[in-house]
Amino acid sequence: MNETTDEQGPDLAMTYAAMQSGVSLTDLLFPSEESQIAEVLSLVRRIVSSGWDREWASNEEGNQVEEWRDDAVNFNLLAAVLKAGYILEDVVDVMVHSKAADLVFAEIHKRAGSKEVNIHDWQTAPERTKEEMINVIDNAIEKAKEGLNGC
Repeated sequence: MNETTDEQGPDLAMTYAAMQSGVSLTDLLFPSEESQIAEVLSLVRRIVSSGWDREWASNEEGNQVEEWRDDAVNFNLLAAVLKAGYILEDVVDVMVHSKAADLVFAEIHKRAGSKEVNIHDWQTAPERTKEEMINVIDNAIEKAKEGLNGC
């Protein structure tokens, strides 16, 4: 009789998932820093895509709330970066999260033409759109996938 214990179950499931996805088990168990940064940024993208708020974070009624609160459903870019940090704090090292934030900030500095720009002021300007914020995140994700050269 071939029995598996609960301890063996997740390992078998993870191996199967890796085989099906084309990802090596090593990469699945020990992802590169670049792939972890891209995952953080992908979560930031999902947060902003699901609900955007120009000012900071808001609840379903549109009232401003702190980004860490459970009733926060709309986020600006900075609040989304922080929210991703709260969500992933037990999964992703704080330095990985910091490097993800740095890539977002570098993209904003590039768009603003200066490293002296106030990130919050830039993103809350009336002409900013949700689509522009998503584009900032997408460009940061591409940089993460290319490696962290120059950041």
